[in-house]
Amino acid sequence: MNIKLPVKKATMQDGKIYLPKLEMVFLHIPKCAGTSMVLSLWKEYGKKNCERLDIKIAQKAVFIDDRPAKLTDLAHNTRVLHGHFRWDHLNELVHIPKDIKVFTWIREPLQRMISNYNYLTDVLKGYIPEHRYGLYLRMARSFEEFIEIPRNQNILHRFIRDTDPQIFDLIGDTKEYNADFDRLTKLYHWKPKQALQANKSASRMPELSAELIQRVRELNHKDFEIYKIYSQARLDKIRSME
Repeated sequence: MNIKLPVKKATMQDGKIYLPKLEMVFLHIPKCAGTSMVLSLWKEYGKKNCERLDIKIAQKAVFIDDRPAKLTDLAHNTRVLHGHFRWDHLNELVHIPKDIKVFTWIREPLQRMISNYNYLTDVLKGYIPEHRYGLYLRMARSFEEFIEIPRNQNILHRFIRDTDPQIFDLIGDTKEYNADFDRLTKLYHWKPKQALQANKSASRMPELSAELIQRVRELNHKDFEIYKIYSQARLDKIRSME
């Protein structure tokens, strides 16, 4: 008879959560190759050793595996933390070892917004049964409407605006996913493997007018600015590895 033993939980130390085996942090900006990257982390470290932790920016509310939780619900033996959080918020709540491995992925802001729109449209369709398609049509928004909603704007900036790019061992760019994944593999001495890709949702979009693209740039100017800064930091890190 197989007996499932309870998972040992993390403990607090000096007001922060302590994870004695923590060795890696993946800061996942929404719609920036996160699902693909997590699948690869599971293969390398084992799913049970990787914990998804989301820290809501406004309230600093904690979610583990997409459910409201306490930090002490994290598994004691966690080796990898990944999720949607700001680096400074994570440091406020979790003891981060000095030799921690840290990486993130960025994405060209227009492509990131298109992907986010397509993803959320798919989620909405999944919640509404086919026989209520009329309800979906009433609730769904056009891309033009979507980009005008403030909470959909400047997502890159929201997550990394106060974070020095130098804290990252590597910054990947989704447009160079395979090449940057290979760089991660070499940097962290992972077993060679093919990059896994999931949630490809950026391509389902009709051609956008020049006016609409300009509107996206105006509404997300902070994202375009920080993308430029991080893109240069990415190139600098790549050159230092060569």
